[in-house]
Amino acid sequence: MYVEFRLTTQGDRSLVRPEIAIHLINRDLHAWSDKYNIPYTTKIHKLTKRVFFDSPETYSFFALTFETTSYASTKWSLIEPMSRPKSID
Repeated sequence: MYVEFRLTTQGDRSLVRPEIAIHLINRDLHAWSDKYNIPYTTKIHKLTKRVFFDSPETYSFFALTFETTSYASTKWSLIEPMSRPKSID
């Protein structure tokens, strides 16, 4: 399982470039991680940023407690491999 942030979407008319979106998402992730003292790893795949946690329970906790400060951080989904995305938009 992982959290996937979309950096851009087809037909997205936002003026946020992928590089800026990555910066804004990183800022929100760091703030969340520091607040709850939970480590994570990330990976950029095509036009998405994937976030991985050590414990499966952390994904539910993330979904309940993640607070965004930018529009770029609002476009995320919980992804379970070999299944369809469960969007949290």
